[in-house]
Amino acid sequence: GKPAAMLTPSQPPPTRWAAAGPDVAVRHSAKHSFFSSVARLAAATVVVLSPGSIDTCLPAYAGGSVGQPFGGSSLGGPPIAAVSAAPAPYDTAVVATPDVALGAAPSAGGGKIGESERELLKSAFTALDDGDLKEADGYFTKCIAAWTRAKQPPDELAALYKTRADLRNSVGKDLAAAVTDYDSAVANLLLDGQGAASADPSELPRTYLARAALNEKLGRYAAAEADLTGAEAQLENLPRVAQTNPLLYKNRANDRMRLGRWDDAATDALEAEEQFTTIGDKIRRTLSAADAALALYPSDKEGSVEKMRQVFREKGLPTTNNPDDIPLLQELSRADAELHIAYAADLFANGQKTRAKEQWESGCIRLEAYVQDGKARLEEEQKLQRDDVRKEMGQPLPPPSLEMGFKKWNAAVSGLDPDSPYVTQRPGQSFYFYKVDGKKEVRTEPVTLAQVDERLSCVRFRDERFLTESRPLWPKELTKNVLAYAEANPQEKIVMPKKGSVPSKGELDFEDPETVLKAKAVSEEAGEKAASR
Repeated sequence: GKPAAMLTPSQPPPTRWAAAGPDVAVRHSAKHSFFSSVARLAAATVVVLSPGSIDTCLPAYAGGSVGQPFGGSSLGGPPIAAVSAAPAPYDTAVVATPDVALGAAPSAGGGKIGESERELLKSAFTALDDGDLKEADGYFTKCIAAWTRAKQPPDELAALYKTRADLRNSVGKDLAAAVTDYDSAVANLLLDGQGAASADPSELPRTYLARAALNEKLGRYAAAEADLTGAEAQLENLPRVAQTNPLLYKNRANDRMRLGRWDDAATDALEAEEQFTTIGDKIRRTLSAADAALALYPSDKEGSVEKMRQVFREKGLPTTNNPDDIPLLQELSRADAELHIAYAADLFANGQKTRAKEQWESGCIRLEAYVQDGKARLEEEQKLQRDDVRKEMGQPLPPPSLEMGFKKWNAAVSGLDPDSPYVTQRPGQSFYFYKVDGKKEVRTEPVTLAQVDERLSCVRFRDERFLTESRPLWPKELTKNVLAYAEANPQEKIVMPKKGSVPSKGELDFEDPETVLKAKAVSEEAGEKAASR
């Protein structure tokens, strides 16, 4: 409760446990001047940081229920872990949860948490860390009851409710109960008073975002949209660097499209595109442009079509050597292919039948390439996973392919780890967030390759039921135009170009002819003026 400068050596600040599962971003209250970092805290580990340290983890020690700031003071116990941490990316899959005080002093909420309750909470995190989620759920339920009886501050109760909600969400069996827990967390964070005032300002928007994701999973898009709007309203309470959240706007754009709120969805998609541009995420920027192309169609067809062309121009610009970006690039490949089909439908509706046919053909080729590539990647990954099992069992491995063998040899002579995901290009193998005792820790929700629907092809877009059920983000008028094209143009055989050949005509010639002519005329006129000077 007191500022750090007012504490005496005999009156150290209470140790605080991070109420979070593995692999989460933890941001302690700025009002307490604690830390913001990415770490996994084992149940026996107590981490105490000097007030004011930001984005830093120091060696962790055990030896008491309360500790002292680092700087020469001993905690009476040996070092048990060294935790290295890095700031969480804005798209961290698991949303952070706030901290729960384990200090022995009476809480500002009124009651007192004793040693048995602290041990109960430590047991909850031990079970969570060991993957015994059913046991962890039981412990957290008892903790919530104990914290409620002791009339602990609302922010601490919110932390417990949210942690149990995250747990139940990850299990996936009792999602309704998880929603109820998120409801309780939000209600506690919204309470007025000293307890709620001590909460980190980021906890309420984080809880809204977590509940929104679950509501989307349950198909409750109106509730998800409301949660995202609630999270947006809290952004102004965060530090300026934390106010940029393009995923919030991208997800809300999708929810609003499902609800038929096209203008609002377009505004969100464009905002997401702008924010992704600001932070340099070219892949998601282009995906948001694809969302905007669909959302704009009902009210601004010209703007919608220009966004389609923008995606066609930019689809090849995002480049990365990070294998965890492969699923995003797969998503972009599919979005680009389907926009060629949408563009064909719009051209046909405007009487440009020849150009419409070219775009439809390009969409067919691009979709087929997406499916073939996705199947090949998945089969190769499954093979490599079987090899991983053989390696762990000490069994001999089959020789790598000639291409992979050369990659590993080249990496080895260059001083790189031949098994690095940047060499093997296998997604879900990186360890971004932390290490404990020098050992790599696997995140809870690794990135995986896209699960490609092998039946996906342009033929499916001739089926009204498929469009209605599987493409809810497509406006009705666009769906109508697609079906009109399909009715007037029988599907021709898809002939895939040879590997390394030039792209199809629709991929090269998608600009508006009038716009191209005007631009050419302007360029020629400028050239003539320059020559005359």
